[in-house]
Amino acid sequence: MIKNNELPGIYFLDLKLVEDLVKHFPVRTYLAESDIIYKGHIPHAAYVLTEGTVQMAKKKAVVTLLPGVMLGARELFRNNIFRFNAKVASGGKVIILDRSSLTEAMSHKYEIIRNSFLAAVK
Repeated sequence: MIKNNELPGIYFLDLKLVEDLVKHFPVRTYLAESDIIYKGHIPHAAYVLTEGTVQMAKKKAVVTLLPGVMLGARELFRNNIFRFNAKVASGGKVIILDRSSLTEAMSHKYEIIRNSFLAAVK
């Protein structure tokens, strides 16, 4: 069983923040179950789940994450490897934020997003 403190880099965003992100950044719909993060690699983006589920797996333990979760932001900024595999379910919708998009989301341009995001990740 994976415990909460064993999910570093996983942030649970307020659904209002997710709604604001959807207004400003494109959402990708996955038509088939797809790996979005592989254990051992440095993510090229952070991922915010807007609909559906993401399965996080470490060895045999699996955790199902629901909309509002953000994965990979810390690893993206720190150039750290990810310690889990993450797979989005068929029909899942995800905002993919590369480094510049994530920086933009936290800029003064989107102050409501920045304030909510900073509150979520402290």
